[in-house]
Amino acid sequence: MNDIFRRISETIALGLPGFPAQEEMTPPGRFPADRAVLMSQTEPRHGAVMALLNPLPGGTWSLIYIKRPDYDGTHGGQMAFPGGKADLEDENILFTAKRETIEEIGVSENEYELIGELTPVYIPPSNFLVHPFLAMAKDTLAFTPDVREVEYIWQIPVSDLLSKESVSTANFNTAYGTLEDYPCYIFGNHIIWGATAMITAEIKALLLKIDF
Repeated sequence: MNDIFRRISETIALGLPGFPAQEEMTPPGRFPADRAVLMSQTEPRHGAVMALLNPLPGGTWSLIYIKRPDYDGTHGGQMAFPGGKADLEDENILFTAKRETIEEIGVSENEYELIGELTPVYIPPSNFLVHPFLAMAKDTLAFTPDVREVEYIWQIPVSDLLSKESVSTANFNTAYGTLEDYPCYIFGNHIIWGATAMITAEIKALLLKIDF
């Protein structure tokens, strides 16, 4: 773990892959978060997510996602990272990510090492500016999901994540209409798209840089 943690940390210190990496999962016409927020001309709501790398028996690693329950909302039924909106009581946006992680999947901050903050993603339909954080679990994690917020927890092996075969497009029916030929990752019955896919693309770029 220590060597991988060090290599990812050093890579981030040299500069994040940023929007050029996110762009693989960004539909035409979408812009980097800072420009998109300016174009929206409204004050965005802030949220945070925690992307957790989890060591598995046998020396392999996975990246942890949750499946949101179906509900009448912008992100109902989608695959996501643990996270949510910032509360007024939160001392900072990292606190939001940590709080949401323990609330949604039962993983506390003493169970992982924070690697760093990734590039924010702006979500126009919900006017959210999402601040992603990347962390690495110290040991194989056990989960206690909040059944109100999480339908189930799903882990993708990093080897599958880095495969070129996972990149695809699909059509999505949303409250804002049908999105056609939208970039996404497809892993069997699991589809990752939208802001979660953009964050995943930057994580993927980081891991490829260190030859994970």
